[in-house]
Amino acid sequence: MVNLNRKRQIQTSLIMYLRLNVTQEKITKLKKMAYIISPIILISLIFSLFYTYSTQDAKKSKEVLTLQQNSSRKAQQQQIQKSPEESLQKLLQTGQCIKCNLQGIQLEENLYVEGANLAGANLKGANLAGVNLTRANLRGANLINANLTGTNLIRANLAGANLSRANLTNANLTGVRLQGANVTNVTFIRVNLTGVNLSGINFGGVDLNGAHLERVNFLGANLRGANLSNTYLFSSNLSGANLQNADLSMSHLSYSDLSNTDLRSVDFYKTNLSHTNLTNAKIWGSKNLPLAKFHQTIMPNGSIKNR
Repeated sequence: MVNLNRKRQIQTSLIMYLRLNVTQEKITKLKKMAYIISPIILISLIFSLFYTYSTQDAKKSKEVLTLQQNSSRKAQQQQIQKSPEESLQKLLQTGQCIKCNLQGIQLEENLYVEGANLAGANLKGANLAGVNLTRANLRGANLINANLTGTNLIRANLAGANLSRANLTNANLTGVRLQGANVTNVTFIRVNLTGVNLSGINFGGVDLNGAHLERVNFLGANLRGANLSNTYLFSSNLSGANLQNADLSMSHLSYSDLSNTDLRSVDFYKTNLSHTNLTNAKIWGSKNLPLAKFHQTIMPNGSIKNR
């Protein structure tokens, strides 16, 4: 009905104008044109309205999204502003404290917080000695200078965590995830890392004295200058790793793969290399190699050595 009225208005306006300026013949022609022009004007109006409403909807959606983002940031800021004591209460009550501020906090020894979610939490300088954090999520957490002596971290997620200068002496990290973690100057004395994938990780200069490293994957890892003395590296993969100047004295490397490994200037004092694969390994300049134990050992040149 609206469209019909609109057409009639347009036609009437044209006729009134033409009566003053043109002949009857031209009026008949222009009447026909009015029927063509009016739908075009109508379509133009529809598109104009559609564009206007679409623009308004997009603007409203953007405003809603901005409000949601601001609300999320505010909540995160409030969480960060909480004191370590308040964050600790939340952890103990809920088992979750994502991105919490727990800097310098001290947890009771033998405290049981298995499966706790501490992703992105600030645990810098925290004392977590002897705490049970089995299967805990510590992904991206800040553990700089943290005390993790004797801590149970079996199957915990430490991917991307910053463990710089942390003390993990006697800690149990069996099956832990450490991909992308920062382990600069970490103390791993007598730590248990059984079955852990440490491929490509930078362990340069790290102290692993007496560590249990059975079936550990060190493929392509950097262990340059690391202290691996008295370690148990049974059936581990060190292929392609860099162990220049590392200390392997008194270590047990039976059935391990050291092919293509850089072993220059490594100390092999009484190292057990039984059934070890040293194919294409670089061993020139190594120390005390004659004092190592060989049995069915594959040497760099492919020969088998027994002694």
